[in-house]
Amino acid sequence: MADVAFDTGVESAAPARLVGLAPRISVMYAAIYLHYGAFGLYIPMWFAHRGLNPEQIGVLMSLPLLLRLLFVAPVTGLADRLRRIREVLLVCVIGAMLLMSTMTFAHSYWQMLLFFTLFSLVWDPLPILADGYATLAVRTQQLDYGRMRLWGSLSFVVASTASGSLIETYSAEIVPWLTAALLALPILPILLLPADRRLGASEKAQSREWRKVLADKKLMMAMAAAALITASHTLLTTFGAIQWSAQGVSGSMIGMLIGLAIVSEIA
Repeated sequence: MADVAFDTGVESAAPARLVGLAPRISVMYAAIYLHYGAFGLYIPMWFAHRGLNPEQIGVLMSLPLLLRLLFVAPVTGLADRLRRIREVLLVCVIGAMLLMSTMTFAHSYWQMLLFFTLFSLVWDPLPILADGYATLAVRTQQLDYGRMRLWGSLSFVVASTASGSLIETYSAEIVPWLTAALLALPILPILLLPADRRLGASEKAQSREWRKVLADKKLMMAMAAAALITASHTLLTTFGAIQWSAQGVSGSMIGMLIGLAIVSEIA
């Protein structure tokens, strides 16, 4: 008779080992991070191509950051509590793909603001959900997070370089379609992942654990420093490609420059 597992809310001492899980998560990371190579660098170029001014581009690019503060934690927290991280990740990927494809029909600033807001709501949770699933697998299946996550960075390098060459050939008008196409690639790898419940139960967070985090002054200083570093290169990631393109730098070279930065980060 097959064993039947019941969810008792108690962490399993020895969850069943799932063969081939690490390669599947690695492929998931590689597929998800491909679109960042086209989107993160070149969507500001598309906004400029459509006639938006720097102030409007700045507002649009700040939307995901603002919405991340408001919506990502509730969405990812609910997915974790329901043990449906994989399913929520799949819904967000499909939603982001569909909404990005509609961006091509937006021509005015207000239309772009509407579509980009809706897109950001489902796009923002993607890396957090992917990390949440991988972290669950690391805890319950004793996998190596770094080796799996590495493939996301490598795919970003490839996509940023290739996207730059494509944009140089076909213009920035292809950016939304290219991003939507790349967002379709993670769908199959996500479907091939086992459901969260098959990984075993992870440790449950304490209800007041956030207070301990806020009370840790050294941790808060480290987080503040990390936030400042991230903010310092937001200007580059938002307007770098636009500025370089205006100075005559080719799309392929822009992609290679950003790829070089990621390679140095990995190294």
